[in-house]
Amino acid sequence: MRPLGKHVSPRQVALFAAGLVFFGATTYDVHRSIKNNDQPPTREQMEALQVYTTPRSVRTNRYCKFCFPIWTSDDLLNYVSSISEQLKVVDLLRQLYELAKADSDLSDHEDMLSIIEQK
Repeated sequence: MRPLGKHVSPRQVALFAAGLVFFGATTYDVHRSIKNNDQPPTREQMEALQVYTTPRSVRTNRYCKFCFPIWTSDDLLNYVSSISEQLKVVDLLRQLYELAKADSDLSDHEDMLSIIEQK
């Protein structure tokens, strides 16, 4: 191709088009971010940002006098109860597996007995 008297390969055209698409997408994203940031952040967003920006070593240090706890007692109780419920479900699934395995073994033995009785 020879637009404007210079030779341009299709690869260069594709690269230029990809650059335009990238520039347009970036411009749109910046515009959308500015538009969305017109509203002040909510209290929950500010708390989440505070927790996110606090270093992990400070958040998990039990001996720090100035650290705030991440987990409240209600959160901890809910977490422990959800784990115990999950363990109950796992135990029930294990029992169901054992019953299905025993049933399968029993049907295999019944098939073998019927073959032996036919002979």
